[in-house]
Amino acid sequence: GEEVFNYQDRIEENGYETNSILWKIENSLEKHPQTMVCMTLDDYAKSRSIKGSYGLWIDVEGANKHILIGGIQTLRDTTSIHIEIETEPIWEGQWVESDVSEFLARYGFIQLGYQKQGEFQKDAIYVKEDLLSERIVHCLSEFAIS
Repeated sequence: GEEVFNYQDRIEENGYETNSILWKIENSLEKHPQTMVCMTLDDYAKSRSIKGSYGLWIDVEGANKHILIGGIQTLRDTTSIHIEIETEPIWEGQWVESDVSEFLARYGFIQLGYQKQGEFQKDAIYVKEDLLSERIVHCLSEFAIS
């Protein structure tokens, strides 16, 4: 399919260049829309014939909703996700941390931890809860045997 990607012609005062398919809520820089050919995460994984379990790294400037909804089949085969999330909206129409966590919980993920990146932004790690439980049980049983 196609998606409109908004890029800016210069770097923000804080030194960041924030280009996205979403509009930043508070941004004085002019955005320049450009129509781009794109595909969903599921279509990408299928086109590359990627098999097995996945570890995903998602940093898409507020567009997590688009990536996650377009990757439902891939999520079923994913064991861990490193994802940039915001606790308050920075982008118009974006999912914030609570939305991402609620969506990922439907596919068995829990947030294991995070590293704060800014006032409203952090990198979070989500893992499949059943795999985490199995590993903890295995580690405890190994510890008990030794």
